Amino acid sequence: MAAGGYEILALVDPDGTARRDASRIWGARAVGKIVADTTGIENADLVVVAGAGDARATQIDQALKLRPKVLLVEKPLAADAASGRRIVEAIAAQGATLRVNFNRRFDPGHAAIKARLAATPRKIVMRYGKGLRNYASHMIDLLLDWFGQVDCVQAFGDPPTDDGPLDFRCRMTSGFDAVLLGMNGLGYDQFEIDLFFADHRLELADGGVVKRGYGAVQGRVYAGYTHLTDAPEILHRGIVGGFVETYRAVGGFLATGKPLGGCGPEDALAGLAIIDAALASARSGGKAIDPNAR
Repeated sequence: MAAGGYEILALVDPDGTARRDASRIWGARAVGKIVADTTGIENADLVVVAGAGDARATQIDQALKLRPKVLLVEKPLAADAASGRRIVEAIAAQGATLRVNFNRRFDPGHAAIKARLAATPRKIVMRYGKGLRNYASHMIDLLLDWFGQVDCVQAFGDPPTDDGPLDFRCRMTSGFDAVLLGMNGLGYDQFEIDLFFADHRLELADGGVVKRGYGAVQGRVYAGYTHLTDAPEILHRGIVGGFVETYRAVGGFLATGKPLGGCGPEDALAGLAIIDAALASARSGGKAIDPNAR
């Protein structure tokens, strides 16, 4: 609602207390346990699917009954790429525009990093917690948004249980490796990214809250050697957002046809395929897997 221009037609939640609270706070026209309960709502410009991932296909099938122009789905879009393709096909058949809510694409701080990507990195190191389909999926989406296609994926170590951490590398089509390191058992959160370039380094630190740039200088510590500056440039500092910006972008698309950024069907499926490939590589003992091969 902070984005402006929206009216909430209906709210759906399986929890009765959540439904009552939502209705009181937001004043929706209809509130129900499932979409079928929200009678009288036949069309909606935007439908948001934000329920549990294991019921994603059913939720999207219900959401499409409202004939939305835009369907905004929380990540993950599906449990795997095959399920994701079926969902994408169903949405396309309905004529709706799909976006997966990887909010960092619209976050101002991440946009500040993207604006500094004039060169190709030599290597990227990413450290994540909270599992493959949670934090790692955000990192994969940033790779796709910033640098394009992944050619192959190779895991290090045994397959994770449930959605646990996994170490793996993504070989980018543009010719460098992004290494993702899954963290578990720490007393602190991890969503950290280091981008190494020939003459500088960019960093997302403190859970992605702080974005810094480091330049190369001669002899800062030892004569005859080149080091990174000890007083980095702060590119952006602030809580990771992008949610209000997402809804503003959707509103502009609906009102004027302005091009809608964000994670569309192609990148959503590519991200799922990369996770599938990382798991397949772990199961195969570290074989390199092409995520683009079905």
